[in-house]
Amino acid sequence: MSVALSERPAQTGTQTAGMLAGLRRRLESSDAMASLCAVADQALISGTSFVTAVAVGRSCGAETLGLYTLIVAAVAMLIGIADQLITAPYMMFHHHRHGRQLAAYQGSVLLHQLMMICLTVAVAAGLTAFVRSPHTRLIGLILTLTLPGLLMRAYLREMALAHNRMLDLLLLDGGICGCQLLTVTLMMLTGATNLTTLYGLSGAACLVSVALWWRTQSSRLRFSRRACRIHWQRNWRFGRWALATHLAGCSTPYVMPWVLFALCGKAETGLLGSASVIVGMANILLSGLADFLTPRAARAYATGGVAKLRSILRSMLGISLLAIGSVCAVAMFFGQSIVDTLYDGRFPDVGMLISLLTFSVLANAVGNVAGNGLWALNLPRANFVADMLTLIVAIAAAPVMIRPWGATGAAMATLTACTCGAIVRQAIFLQSVRAQGSAGSNANGRQRPPRASETAVR
Repeated sequence: MSVALSERPAQTGTQTAGMLAGLRRRLESSDAMASLCAVADQALISGTSFVTAVAVGRSCGAETLGLYTLIVAAVAMLIGIADQLITAPYMMFHHHRHGRQLAAYQGSVLLHQLMMICLTVAVAAGLTAFVRSPHTRLIGLILTLTLPGLLMRAYLREMALAHNRMLDLLLLDGGICGCQLLTVTLMMLTGATNLTTLYGLSGAACLVSVALWWRTQSSRLRFSRRACRIHWQRNWRFGRWALATHLAGCSTPYVMPWVLFALCGKAETGLLGSASVIVGMANILLSGLADFLTPRAARAYATGGVAKLRSILRSMLGISLLAIGSVCAVAMFFGQSIVDTLYDGRFPDVGMLISLLTFSVLANAVGNVAGNGLWALNLPRANFVADMLTLIVAIAAAPVMIRPWGATGAAMATLTACTCGAIVRQAIFLQSVRAQGSAGSNANGRQRPPRASETAVR
């Protein structure tokens, strides 16, 4: 009897491991399932951010929500910089390495990420020590304490995506998001919502996930000072251009809250943050559409040329206009009512702000269709022109529109920049299609397709 009882836990553990292994194989063997998991994971992250923003806004008001919006923008920008410099080159080049070479490459990339974390934390700590504003000092303190965990979580996510380990991705984000939602719930019940505690516990949950990952994966890594230096030099050749494109195309949603904070204060920034939670629904649709479109556009051009590419892009443009246009219609007619319900009437008169931001997402969706067409035509540098124009228009329009109209002016500047970028991207694509049709040339090399999080308005 004792033997049977002692064997039962071992049998249960073996069955659980077998079920997880089977689920992992099922998720990794199907492109459709992998894409569905990626969208579900993004929805989980966006949903958690949505609930957190609503809780902060309801409990603490516009000023604290404004500080939360600034922290989210700063963290998103720092994660994007690390992604372009470190994990994006890994995604491009790791397929060419196997065995010990791959293990050495993975070890080098981990060291690069750790060095980036040290540099980022040092800068955040320095800003915290020297700034005089108490609000900016609070933001710097929160970033200093939580950036190690948040940046390592981003690194683990990118590694899981690079190797198509979708189950690992869902378990990682599911655990961390669950911890954050539990923290938010307890704070709401006790009436003690605090940004430092919220981010501190989230950073701690990320570090626990990193510790569990290290325990299971460290044996697969190899570390060498020489290999680390060589891999950095090679990755830098790709990463510097990826970073330049990222900063040109994605700085607007990250920088705009800070410009608004500098010109109008944290209360107006809180208004922008209250509207952004509604816009997050449109961004989830944009992410899913981009994940669906990018590989199909490349496949259409490879198999059917320009004619088939234009056909699938027209279809996707129609789907984008219908899906995101529906969100825009809901935002126009019911946006203010939704915000009143979510925030208990704390943010009146933000209906126009919500409409402007959702139409910015619609403009991004239109431009994203043309951008994917340019990637399929092997013309990635053409996207950089539209990205730079978007950034220049945003920089020029922001001070002019924000000073008299506050948060609404920031949304107007965002919409203006996104619309100009979409128009230019569509014009470049049409011109490139004519050139491809007449000359049959295909000169530029391939690079990584753009992610939806790099074009989404947050």
